Amino acid sequence: MALMLAVGTTAAFAQNAAGDYSAGTTALGTVTTEIAKYIPYVVKLCYAIAGIVAVVGAISVYIKMNKMVYETYESQMNLTCK
Repeated sequence: MALMLAVGTTAAFAQNAAGDYSAGTTALGTVTTEIAKYIPYVVKLCYAIAGIVAVVGAISVYIKMNKMVYETYESQMNLTCK
């Protein structure tokens, strides 16, 4: 009998505590504003990485074109002559 009383009381407390979501919604709002502050930095970082990849790729193609590597020359001609 005492076990049922203890389990019933615990379940009642759990049901009352589960109805208040104000702490969670406040935390989500705070996290949303904090993450939004980082977006411009992430965009600039992505642009920097893309720029580095583009420059390295352009240098690679330039070197291959100067050495007259056949595959690079053929792929360049296929792109421009179609």
